[in-house]
Amino acid sequence: MQATRACETPRRNSGDRRPKNPKKLEIATLDGQNRRTLLSKPKKFSDIALDSDNEQIYFCDASSATIERIKYDGGNHSILLNNSTLAKPVSLTFFEDILYWMDATKHDGSISKAPISNLSDITLLEQDLGSSVSDIQIFSKRKQGGTNVCATNNGGCEQLCLFNGTQAVCVCSHGMPSDDGKTCKPYDSFVMFSKILSIESIHMTGDKNFMNSPYPPIKNSSYLKNAIGLSFSHKHQRLFYSDIQIGSINAVFFNGSDHRIIVEKQGSVEGLAYEQLGNALYWTCNNDATINRVNLTDQIYNSSAVESVVRLRSQDKPRGIAVDSCGQRVYWTNWNAHQPTIERAYFSGYEREAIISTDIRMPNSLTLDHKAQKLYWGDARLDKIERCEYDGSKRVILAKVTPQHPFALAIYGDFIYWTDWILHAVVRADKLTGQYFVSIRRDIARPMGIVAVANDTEDCFSNKCLINNGGCEEYCELTANAQVECSCREGRILNSDGRCFSTNTDIECTNTEDR
Repeated sequence: MQATRACETPRRNSGDRRPKNPKKLEIATLDGQNRRTLLSKPKKFSDIALDSDNEQIYFCDASSATIERIKYDGGNHSILLNNSTLAKPVSLTFFEDILYWMDATKHDGSISKAPISNLSDITLLEQDLGSSVSDIQIFSKRKQGGTNVCATNNGGCEQLCLFNGTQAVCVCSHGMPSDDGKTCKPYDSFVMFSKILSIESIHMTGDKNFMNSPYPPIKNSSYLKNAIGLSFSHKHQRLFYSDIQIGSINAVFFNGSDHRIIVEKQGSVEGLAYEQLGNALYWTCNNDATINRVNLTDQIYNSSAVESVVRLRSQDKPRGIAVDSCGQRVYWTNWNAHQPTIERAYFSGYEREAIISTDIRMPNSLTLDHKAQKLYWGDARLDKIERCEYDGSKRVILAKVTPQHPFALAIYGDFIYWTDWILHAVVRADKLTGQYFVSIRRDIARPMGIVAVANDTEDCFSNKCLINNGGCEEYCELTANAQVECSCREGRILNSDGRCFSTNTDIECTNTEDR
């Protein structure tokens, strides 16, 4: 069923019954914000009409066969016509103090009218129209009053021009208004995720006042056929994605322009990671069980041949991947049915090691929290998300959240984001505890890769332990919320000032004597 809407331009209001909740009557400004519920009683709204001069809304309730009225502020709700007069009202309109309506059953499909001052004075205009009648409108110049300031040069607005009754108000279909109030600028941070045939963006907060996405959906029938892995370069304003149907790794601007192929014939690439210091792309390949790399130019073109950094065994199945620019290491998940692991190696391929090999079944994804120096990973078989140190120690399960099938992970600020195949959603939760679980996008058949885009997502240089050892005398580590945590060597105790002292009170003296 389609939504029924009526717009009243001078006051920038829109009455709306949305398909997902046909029992609500709501009002909002034309930019989709300031949304409020006017009526939530059990109703089946079939149509609404506005009396702008008196700020009143007329509507049909098909469930009770009534025509009713309510003020813009939700007051003075009343029934005007009931089932003694109506049979199945399906549509109505209001013009010059006269109410017009269509009835799909009365007189075998009819149109009637009555003055609002005397609704008992009903005039039958048409009958025998059939039961399929659905909508009625009146088109007249007299329905439009005043002048449209948005008609000239779009009111000076770059994107959308809305009239608030006195002047033009500029809003943005995507992005946010600039300081000049006319042009639009992009958002600094947002989430992007793959829907196979398209890549979409969401606001990180999931705030309902942000009705539109940060960017339009990215689509391209030639380049984008089955997008899985995602990564990004904020400096270049580029999104990278792997397409397993074409077998390529591609790049595109955040706004969906300038699709280009970086490398071709790479097979099933499901994990993708951009390394900012070396300006390189790393990825996992299921076909030949390798971790690969290609260097890029500043113009985001391929500047080298594809290099296999790590060659795994034929039974290994690498999938998720992340890179640590400061530590010069690459991390990946391994789906090996008999020996599932999370592994890492230096960018050179040396010192490959499994950092997690127990209590693990299907490590689908992983991401690095660079500011806190923590690794997060999701197990699609054990239905869990874990956090640990970069070396795999101090493992913690996010106990307050139970993912059903986490496919890909991203992290930014205080939150962790993931795509879930069972929930068919993009989900956000507190990264420390898993609390405040919320689906920020629902009803997605197969949500794939996900990235949290910001200018400091990959910032590993803000590690507080890198500056004067974090104020610690001996060992400096970071907590999960990126705060310094000092510790001491075995046999020594940490003082409140961050310094260490020995628990051994024995004093060692030399054998020399005064002579």
